[in-house]
Amino acid sequence: MKRRDENVVAVMDLLGLRDIIARESLDAIEQRYRRALSGSLALAGIASTGAVVFDESGDLDLGSDLWNVSFGIFSDTVVLYPKRFAETPLSSVCTAVALLIDVGLQAGWSFRGGIDFGSFHSLSDLEVYLGTAIVSAHELEASQDWVGCIVGDAAMNRFPEESKALMKSGLLVHYPVPLKPPVNSPLSNAVNWTCFDVGWNDSRESKLRAAFEEAPAEAKHKLTCALAFCQAMRAEGKTAASKISVRGFGNPTGAA
Repeated sequence: MKRRDENVVAVMDLLGLRDIIARESLDAIEQRYRRALSGSLALAGIASTGAVVFDESGDLDLGSDLWNVSFGIFSDTVVLYPKRFAETPLSSVCTAVALLIDVGLQAGWSFRGGIDFGSFHSLSDLEVYLGTAIVSAHELEASQDWVGCIVGDAAMNRFPEESKALMKSGLLVHYPVPLKPPVNSPLSNAVNWTCFDVGWNDSRESKLRAAFEEAPAEAKHKLTCALAFCQAMRAEGKTAASKISVRGFGNPTGAA
């Protein structure tokens, strides 16, 4: 198999969309998608580049062609994968996923996901994704019973140096992720979505508690597990442990 036929892939499921559709009009849901989901992906994509670019008018260029990651959305599923030029593909995807979960929770969205490595073809113009990586990532996503994301062994083993660096930085952590029965819950490689130092560091737990109060009965357990993870990361000093470092290119004043 040619190397270009393999890639890291994240499959992220937006939880509770069926309940949202039952309660809200399609117009309202569309607006939520535009404001929350699109905004979350934009921030995740910008952070994955490590840089921001200002155009000739001094405006921030948010074009997805600058990002290290590509994504596709169909219904309640988001597929994220690094572009071929990404020097650190696993790190780029983990960064994007962590921010997607974190920003999503702030906006009232709950994501669960899996990340893995294997064969992969993207027919983005048709929104078709093929290969073992997306199947494995989807199986990982579906195996969990919380709000969060885990990384599969194939991805960890394919990028051992990146994996070590991610563990050291705290963006990946060993954690007893709650899995659906009959699977036991050994330590998994979990994405620490509380890792980055952002403007809402102190509101994560209150957001989760508020979401719990409003959630239907079948979703409360997932949010409780996410809150327990958030509290564990804070107790271990792994919350807000990393800053998003971006460089600027161009002139933000628009001056010649």
